[in-house]
Amino acid sequence: MSAAPKLNTQSVLVDKDFINAFVQSVVNTHKITANVALTPGTPKILPKIEKHGEVTGFVGITSQDMRWVLSLSYGAESAIFIYKTMFGEDKAKLDGDISDLIGEITNQVYGGAKSLLNQRGFAFEMALPTVITGDFRTHHHGAGVTLMIPFDLNGKSSAIHVDITLEK
Repeated sequence: MSAAPKLNTQSVLVDKDFINAFVQSVVNTHKITANVALTPGTPKILPKIEKHGEVTGFVGITSQDMRWVLSLSYGAESAIFIYKTMFGEDKAKLDGDISDLIGEITNQVYGGAKSLLNQRGFAFEMALPTVITGDFRTHHHGAGVTLMIPFDLNGKSSAIHVDITLEK
């Protein structure tokens, strides 16, 4: 295997292959696991992480000398729709079952992207997701630059947001 591509804070969040690994993993995970089709929107660089949605799965990513936080944020309506599509059960509001599902999807998205990027020579480590539901604030220290990728679900634009925040 060749040496890992050189990463730096100026280029990693605009590296097309890096971004596409996450986009591909998000689309594939939702298609295979939840039987829903997502359409990626245009990625944007944000000066800081912003809260999107009512339920978010977070996972820390570590590779070489850099750290990121991957977050998948869902509006309540989107999370409930995905749950119903998978399990055939209507939910009136977010609950522990939906939080568990979002955690599992976050884990699968990270695993898929990790596999694709490690084939390119990266050395991403294993990580476990955390899920937060409701009104919350996030605080990240370091570079604080965030790549945000919106995804449309069933014609609803920006129903799901994927953020990759550079911490170091």
